[in-house]
Amino acid sequence: MTMTRKTHDGPPPSVSIPSSSRDSTPAAAPVPRPARVPAAFVLFAAIAATLVLPHRAGSQSSCCAGGPTSQNCNVIMIADDSLAACPAGDSVSFVHSPLHPHPAWLRIRVHYEDNSCNFRVHVPPESIWVTYATLSGNLVLNDKGSKVFADDYTDAFGDTWITLKSFSGCGTIRCSLFVSTKFSGFVDRVVRTIDPDADGRVELVESATCDANYDGMNNDGSLRVPHEHDWRRNALHGTLVKRTTFCDTCSPGLPNTLGTGDVGWSASGRRLVFSINNSAGVCKILTHRPIWKAETLCVNCHSLRHPRIHTTTIRRGRRSATISSTGGSIV
Repeated sequence: MTMTRKTHDGPPPSVSIPSSSRDSTPAAAPVPRPARVPAAFVLFAAIAATLVLPHRAGSQSSCCAGGPTSQNCNVIMIADDSLAACPAGDSVSFVHSPLHPHPAWLRIRVHYEDNSCNFRVHVPPESIWVTYATLSGNLVLNDKGSKVFADDYTDAFGDTWITLKSFSGCGTIRCSLFVSTKFSGFVDRVVRTIDPDADGRVELVESATCDANYDGMNNDGSLRVPHEHDWRRNALHGTLVKRTTFCDTCSPGLPNTLGTGDVGWSASGRRLVFSINNSAGVCKILTHRPIWKAETLCVNCHSLRHPRIHTTTIRRGRRSATISSTGGSIV
């Protein structure tokens, strides 16, 4: 038996097949040779398909070579641990190792990438949030809803932060992260406070102990002295928003500084009235519509992020607003 192999030039030659390679399948009929397609047309069609057809995104696993700490491999979550907290959000001062700073706020860094490992930039805060639950102890996160959203949009590197402050009691909290409604992992963190009875206010004598300085001893009384009467309603929640252009480093009276006049409400009660020294050094009266908060604002809990900020709090009934003389923030 012989098998023929068709070529483009000349008649097909005969090739002998050993008897051991034979089978009972009858030989197939010769297949007609298709018409030759110009190479230039093939190249043009390939380029057109590349431009028109969508590119397949890289698999999620390609973004996870470093072994992320969350279940969603496009999202990495990093959080502080071993907090020493105050219901007012203030820092609790004591001697500790620089390797274990014991922050007063639980700050969760969220890093977000797409399936092709590109940074997800300018994702809105309402698309990134955590829910929380107490796993042990009497720990309470004060004055928060069921979701705590990101502080701001993701930046140019796909990063944003979620900040939890104003804790009472002691125990372990679990924070579950959701990004664009998708569950993206959780972290469990230990929180100890100088409000061990979890009533939302610091007293010199508490009905429980918490070991807020992590030294294994019952000596938290000295930590509570600077924070006597601090309570959860002193905590400033949310994100500071810059509304003016006050100079951060200028002496009072210089251009772009807060004026010396009183700060008060407009007759309608809807606007804040204050004076500034404008860029020409001329005193001007301005009005501004504040962003309202439903609780008293803290004027002495700024040491963690804004050590030079000085604020003036104006209250009208249950409303309050704050002007910063070194940052120009009205919140």
